[in-house]
Amino acid sequence: MSHQHRPLVVSLCLFLERSLSSRIFVVAGIHTGRPVLASFFRVAASAGLVPDEDGISEHNVISGIQRSWMENRDSEDSVERKQWLIVAKLGWRNNYVQSGSEASSVS
Repeated sequence: MSHQHRPLVVSLCLFLERSLSSRIFVVAGIHTGRPVLASFFRVAASAGLVPDEDGISEHNVISGIQRSWMENRDSEDSVERKQWLIVAKLGWRNNYVQSGSEASSVS
């Protein structure tokens, strides 16, 4: 799925108003692994979309436990990983609101 991150982020950038109050809510399972989500967040950041003050969190759908996102959790097996959802609110980095950087420049 990583090959779809760039086109998805370009679309998000085209539709999200260039305002400091604009937000994109990202909710994703990590059944494909943490590196896939980390890749998405890197592509989004390169386009000026960064986590807001709430950051990125992980929510266990069985126990209700909430914790901060970590790109790597060595002790986690595939069964445990499937119990977690990643939740993030992404907003524009300050200089992207002012400059109106083009979405097509996503690297």
